[in-house]
Amino acid sequence: VVTAPKRARAQAEKVAFGLSAIYAAPRQVLAQELDDLKRRRVQMRADNRALAQQEKNLKKRRAARQLSDDDLLVLLRQPPGDPAL
Repeated sequence: VVTAPKRARAQAEKVAFGLSAIYAAPRQVLAQELDDLKRRRVQMRADNRALAQQEKNLKKRRAARQLSDDDLLVLLRQPPGDPAL
């Protein structure tokens, strides 16, 4: 024999289960979107690190190609046509 409180409890459990199923789908979608955003952020950070390293290497190459002030003074003091360097 099912009493009124048991029937009410069973009905409440059905409603709760239905609500959890309704809210589970959007929650799952939001969790997937959050995971996607986290992956994209990690990828962007890696890309930014790679770009920063490329920029650093470019600056080093440019600095190595530039003549220092001392080199310029030596060149200016040399007579024309002197192959000292």
